[in-house]
Amino acid sequence: MLEYMYSILLMLNLLFIITGNHKVKGIIKDKTNEILLLKKENDTLSDEIINIVNLNLKLEDEVRYFKKVIEENDKSDIFIPFMEKEFGTGLIRVCEDGVYYHGVCEEEKQKWNKDNKCSRQIYEYRVKNNTRKNLDNYNTFNIDEFCNNCLLIKDKNKYKIFECQGHQY
Repeated sequence: MLEYMYSILLMLNLLFIITGNHKVKGIIKDKTNEILLLKKENDTLSDEIINIVNLNLKLEDEVRYFKKVIEENDKSDIFIPFMEKEFGTGLIRVCEDGVYYHGVCEEEKQKWNKDNKCSRQIYEYRVKNNTRKNLDNYNTFNIDEFCNNCLLIKDKNKYKIFECQGHQY
C-alpha cells in the first residue's frame, strides 16, 4: 500500500516539474500527509501485532505448563476434578491411563456403589428437582450437555443411566 502511495507521489512530483502547476503542489502536500498518517498507523498496528504474538506465546507456555501439571497428577493418587467444555459441562472426576471420565468415581462410598460397580456412570433425571444432590458430579437433567461421549445403559422410570466412554486431549 505504501509503495503505491509513493509511486503516486512520484508521478505527481513529475507532473508538477513538467507543468509547473501550483494545484499539483497542494495535491502533493495532501498525499504526503496521507502517506505519513498511513505510516504512523502501520507502525501502531505492527506494535499491536507484536504484543498479540507475545501474549499468544505466553499463553501457549501456560497451556504447556498446565498440561504438564495434569500429566504429573495422572501419575499420582491425587486427582482434582475439573470441567473441560470440550468434553461437556460435567466434572471430569476419573482419570485412568490418560483417559478422562465423567460420572461416579471410587470416592463414592454409598451402598449402591459397592466395589465401585457404578464407576463412570451418569444419572440423567427426567423431572427437575432443585434439591437433587450431586448435580455436576454425576447427576444431570441434560446428558447431551453433561457428557458428549456416553452410552445409555439403563432406562428406568424416573431416570436413565449412562456410562462415560472417556475423553482424551
